[in-house]
Amino acid sequence: MVFKKGQKAWNKGRKLSENEKAKLRGRVPWNKGIPHSIETKKRISAALIGKKRSKESRLKQGLTNKGKGLGDKNPSWIDGRIACRRIGRKAYGDKCMVCGVKRKKGSLRYNLEIHHIDGNRSHNSIDNLIQVCRRCHMLVDGRLEKLRERNRNGRGRTK
Repeated sequence: MVFKKGQKAWNKGRKLSENEKAKLRGRVPWNKGIPHSIETKKRISAALIGKKRSKESRLKQGLTNKGKGLGDKNPSWIDGRIACRRIGRKAYGDKCMVCGVKRKKGSLRYNLEIHHIDGNRSHNSIDNLIQVCRRCHMLVDGRLEKLRERNRNGRGRTK
C-alpha cells in the first residue's frame, strides 16, 4: 500500500474494541523462547556497534537489574565461591602468587582472584587453587594475549 505525502495510515489513532483487546490478551508471540541463530546474533551485534544508549535508557536498565547480580541471586552463582576465596586468602595471604603484588585494602587495582589450576571451578581443594592478581589471572588463562591481539587489530581498547 502506497501512501501519498500527508495521508494518514488507516490504523493511526484507531482504538481497539473490547473484543479485539480480549483476543490480544494472553497471546504469545510466535518466536518466544526460540533463541537467535549465531548469524542473527552477529548481525545484531554489527548493527549496535557505535550506538550509544541514552542516559534514561541506561537508568531504566540499571533499575531493572538492581539486586539481581548480587551473591546467590546471580544466575552464574556457584555454591562455595566465597568459601573458595577464603581458603585462598588463608593459605596465601594478601599477595599474588605469580608477580608478588600485594593487595591494597579498598583498592580495585590489585584485587586478587582465585585461579583453578585444572580449570574445573567446582574442584576447590587447596592443591588446585592459586591466588593471583587480575593481570596475572588473564596471563595464566591466556586471555591477556587474546586481548592484546584484539587491540593490535583495532577491535578493542585497554590502557
